[in-house]
Amino acid sequence: MYIVCTICRDNFIQSDDIAVTRCGHVFHVNCLSRWLTRSNSCPECREKTSQEKTQRLYVTFASNEASNTDNLSTQERIDSLKFQVLLNEKNIKYYTSKNETLEKQNAGLRQEVRKVESEISKKNSTIYLLKEQMKDLKEKYTEYETLKHKLSQKEKEIENLQQYVCLH
Repeated sequence: MYIVCTICRDNFIQSDDIAVTRCGHVFHVNCLSRWLTRSNSCPECREKTSQEKTQRLYVTFASNEASNTDNLSTQERIDSLKFQVLLNEKNIKYYTSKNETLEKQNAGLRQEVRKVESEISKKNSTIYLLKEQMKDLKEKYTEYETLKHKLSQKEKEIENLQQYVCLH
């Protein structure tokens, strides 16, 4: 754990002169002195204070073992973060590759859709033409039936006339 002077943002070390305000905040003596020449308030919480209301603080820092332990835990965190970055980079590569594959597949499917839509359009045109032909053929069939009926009537008339002529 590191204690920091909030004025200069530096960590405190064994050789630093440290001051504490009445409100309990700690700073480098020099940093706090310069601050108090400009403002009579605590740099952290803004409570009124003055040079006379501050006290020197004498701190005994832990041995280098604690510092080494902190360094080890910091190194472990760094290693862990590096590993996470590596995993994230691999994930990015994987998903980028996957995205490219899906985009190619998507492009192929879009082309297939355009092809099918074109075929559907052609089939619809063919259906329309066939319906028109069917309508035309129905009209011709109706005309044929009408003519057939007329022919049948004329044949009967001729037959009747022939019978009439034969009888007379």
